[in-house]
Amino acid sequence: MTVSKDDKEYLQQILSWCAQVEETHAQFNRSLETFNNTSVYRNALSMCLLQIGEEANHLSEEFKKAHTELPWNKITGMSNRFAHVYGTMDTDIIWDTATYDVPVIERFCRKQIDSNI
Repeated sequence: MTVSKDDKEYLQQILSWCAQVEETHAQFNRSLETFNNTSVYRNALSMCLLQIGEEANHLSEEFKKAHTELPWNKITGMSNRFAHVYGTMDTDIIWDTATYDVPVIERFCRKQIDSNI
């Protein structure tokens, strides 16, 4: 499937937010202890995850249906939770998503963009 121009732009935006997750982790030495004790670290990662979800929400339904290897509903759902009920977000989920899931999302987006050059 060829990626549409619009979908490609959203994928590039997702990549940008993924890069910011990595930049934030690097700035704080990827320390779980620092994450748990530093609101700036938690907030920075949370904002990136919110934005990844927002961009994913704009991908076409055709694209998402053709690429079920990522859990689009969970990606966009987390964004909705950040936007509407931030105070109840589980910091373990934020850490795990930013640390383990974002690299998967990043590799997926790169593959889609690189295969459609």
